[in-house]
Amino acid sequence: MQNHLQLPEDEFKKIVKINFMSAWYLLKAVARRMRDHKSGGSIVFLTSIIGAERGVYQGAAAYGSCLAGVQQLVRLSALESGKYQIRVNAIARGLHLDDEYPLSVGKERAKKLVHDANPLNRWLDVKIDLTSTVIYLISDGSRFMTGTTIFVDGAQSIVRPRLRSYM
Repeated sequence: MQNHLQLPEDEFKKIVKINFMSAWYLLKAVARRMRDHKSGGSIVFLTSIIGAERGVYQGAAAYGSCLAGVQQLVRLSALESGKYQIRVNAIARGLHLDDEYPLSVGKERAKKLVHDANPLNRWLDVKIDLTSTVIYLISDGSRFMTGTTIFVDGAQSIVRPRLRSYM
């Protein structure tokens, strides 16, 4: 994470290529295959609360802008791909202990402060918390959902403006 005024243009382009363009290339390849095979299907992107209006973090202008772009790509692609029975959704995950922000204050301190930063009093468990949402989004149980970003963040995005002051 770096102040956007200090970020070199080449680094910014690299961040965009990795975090936005890769999603676009993937969407294009998978949706074309689904369309050509007339199979329909579900495409799920994993983003972060940093890409949402509620996920404001200093030093994340480039990365957050890319994730916001992915969320808009999800919405517009859902409009354009629906006629092929292709659903496009995203999951905006909350922070977990191995993310840069909790690591910057130290894991032990972050563990102690979780009750102030998250109403559920725990950090995201990537394997458990995200897996069930992905399974739901690719299942027939969500067959009428498209263009949606589901927040799996334990309400971190709601309390986010206070999070920095605790850490």
